[in-house]
Amino acid sequence: MKRYLTIFAVLLAVVFFTTCKKDPEVNIQDFTITKENMTVGTTTVSVMGAHDWPGKIDCIKAMVSENEYHFNMEEYVAELSANNFSIVMEGLKPGTTYYYFYSVDYGAKSDFETEMKSFTTNDYSLPNVITATVSYVGPDNAVCGGEVADDGGSEVTQRGVCWAQQPNPTIQDNHTVDSCGTGVFTSELKNLTVNTKYYVRAYATNEKGTAYGNDMEFTTSAQAPAVVTKEVTDIGETSARVKCEVTHDGGSAVTERGVCWSKDHEPTLDDEHLANGSGLGMFICALNGLEPDVTYQVRAYAKNASGLGFGEVLTFSTNAQVQKPTVSTVEVTDVTATSATCTGNVSSDGGAEVTERGACWSTTENPTISGTHLVNGSGTGSFSSSITGLSPNTTYYV
Repeated sequence: MKRYLTIFAVLLAVVFFTTCKKDPEVNIQDFTITKENMTVGTTTVSVMGAHDWPGKIDCIKAMVSENEYHFNMEEYVAELSANNFSIVMEGLKPGTTYYYFYSVDYGAKSDFETEMKSFTTNDYSLPNVITATVSYVGPDNAVCGGEVADDGGSEVTQRGVCWAQQPNPTIQDNHTVDSCGTGVFTSELKNLTVNTKYYVRAYATNEKGTAYGNDMEFTTSAQAPAVVTKEVTDIGETSARVKCEVTHDGGSAVTERGVCWSKDHEPTLDDEHLANGSGLGMFICALNGLEPDVTYQVRAYAKNASGLGFGEVLTFSTNAQVQKPTVSTVEVTDVTATSATCTGNVSSDGGAEVTERGACWSTTENPTISGTHLVNGSGTGSFSSSITGLSPNTTYYV
């Protein structure tokens, strides 16, 4: 029995000493950041770190301020994994120096603070923009564009291309607005002058300002002249006059201008045509040798080195061919010593209105209206002319 009591006492002593023995206390002052890889941006700073504290860490916080005096400090809590931690500090100001330290929470103990350090965020920079090749050039338009390869740390709020007739154009000159942000974009340049050299370059604008790409040049192509068929005047049986105007040379000198015409289709230079000079301005072409009573189509044309331009088509009809009226002297009656009455008849107007009729007389045969004559109305049909002032006993022809 005594032997069992001894064994029990020994066991009780072992339990007592084991329970009362404390772990050696680790001094928090020995906490050390063993790794701190910091990536600094314009408004964000990221930290990948590690520490050598062997005990349990409940929380690590980065305390950040724009001053060294612990005023208005922002708190950023780290993510913990074993002896590693990571912190993302956001909402910082570009180009600003910040002061920071780490606050370590390890349970019931008071927080431990590391030494104060500092970092400076990157300032915004201008965007990096590249001018694309001019992919199309027409007489009055072109297609270009560019690429915003980097926004410079601030959102690109406007991008496009600008152009002028002198090198290095800016957004004070003609320019497009082609959305915003980074990436590739395409721009169309409009209302250009034909046959003209232009300079173009891409641009991009962010909070820092406007950046420009490389300067490129191109020349718009010439085009056919612009010509107007204005009106057809002085239309006769076999002739007419066409008034025209060359309003634009298309960027190249007008070497020939004129009109072309046909009877039954839109005319070209394969049909009848008549040249009348060169250059800009008004001109009139006199058409001859036309057929009477025929409808014609006519239009102006003008040539330059780039091509052939036509005006709008006008339609006109020549007058019908007119014959002389058919008239007969019917009889002479009521003859006195000094007067007589001549009756006539217009049986055909010849295809046009008879504007004057009457009688002419003379003491010689075949009198005409260049001599003595009397007008008696117009139109067709019978009429009588009273002739007076004759000489007595005289033979007259009427």
